[in-house]
Amino acid sequence: MNVGDYYQSAYKIKLNPSLPCLNVGGSGKPTYVPAELATVKRGQRKLKLDERQQAQMIREAAIKPLVSFASLSVSTMKCWFCTSS
Repeated sequence: MNVGDYYQSAYKIKLNPSLPCLNVGGSGKPTYVPAELATVKRGQRKLKLDERQQAQMIREAAIKPLVSFASLSVSTMKCWFCTSS
């Protein structure tokens, strides 16, 4: 049973399958909570990412060169078409 099935059967909550789960436990004893059900309290401190987490975050957030080029090309074309009349 996956997390979505569990919440559907236990709480009658349909989760968005495109959103991740958050590990609110430790690495030794992970506890996963669906992102749409999590709240961050005001003033809650944030933890620093370890090296593995930081490397994974950079890999996920990095824009591939061809994607970046395509995005710039489209933006440049839109700008060119808007200014040329």
